[in-house]
Amino acid sequence: MKNIDPKNITRIESGPIYLRPLLLSDAEGIFDAIDISRNELRPWMFWEPDTKVAEDTLAYVRRTQMLRRKELSHDFGIFDILTHAYLGGVGVGGVSNIHRFGEMGYWVRSDRHREGIAFTTSVMMLHFAFEILKLHKVKARANVANGPSLSLLRKLGFTQEGISRDDLLVNGKWGDHAYFGMLETEYAKHKKRFDREIKWKIHC
Repeated sequence: MKNIDPKNITRIESGPIYLRPLLLSDAEGIFDAIDISRNELRPWMFWEPDTKVAEDTLAYVRRTQMLRRKELSHDFGIFDILTHAYLGGVGVGGVSNIHRFGEMGYWVRSDRHREGIAFTTSVMMLHFAFEILKLHKVKARANVANGPSLSLLRKLGFTQEGISRDDLLVNGKWGDHAYFGMLETEYAKHKKRFDREIKWKIHC
């Protein structure tokens, strides 16, 4: 793939969904998606308590825009290609251009679970991380009690590298997290499978 400046990407499409950088006008839709998903988000997402009102998500969008300009984090909203409804978020954060790694994160609103959205968007993000950002390694982590997230990372082909005890404080409770990694050589081995299962298109 030819070199593409990640800051110039306006949209990444795959089937019924697309990804794009967040806009200030997305804040209300993001808040609504979080609000209906709180019961599912609360055990795993440390940021859930910090989104009490729509203004909190507005601050989040501003932060993603700032980090994107600095090339430290690349966060995308997940949208329905027909209705343009906000379905969740996916991104690569904590990017080190020196060591060429970043950490992938994702979430999907609770009323759109079991549609394959998390898998599709994660594959799109791996393409973005390895082919656009030219990373050497993509990291990911999941609470050891979060079965669906653990299963997703293994289905994607990540390798579990260890468990960090009391890794994050979420809603007043310490949680152990399993750490995963995928190297660029491992991504290359999965690419044919990914390309067969997920078709994607980038717009700049």
